[in-house]
Amino acid sequence: MPRTPPSVLRGRVRWPGRDVRRKETVAVGTVRITDANRLSIVKPGLAETLNVDRSGITADSLTVASNRRVWWNCPDFPEHEPWKAVVNNRTGGFRKR
Repeated sequence: MPRTPPSVLRGRVRWPGRDVRRKETVAVGTVRITDANRLSIVKPGLAETLNVDRSGITADSLTVASNRRVWWNCPDFPEHEPWKAVVNNRTGGFRKR
């Protein structure tokens, strides 16, 4: 006898004890960190504004094209509250500036 789902929710089958909204993350590829793309070498001024304590990662472990959201400190006003932003948005990726 085949198993049938207890309910159908918006066209998706829902089995008991299983979250249908959960999405599996699959790594499509990794970028090797080299001196040519390391944030601390390519953009040393910007790397100094990285808030390492709140981000949990150092500038040596990030690339300039990273899509990771990290915490930043304001270089002009140190009393300003740190904010979160994607590294790539702050660096412009691999573009030369």
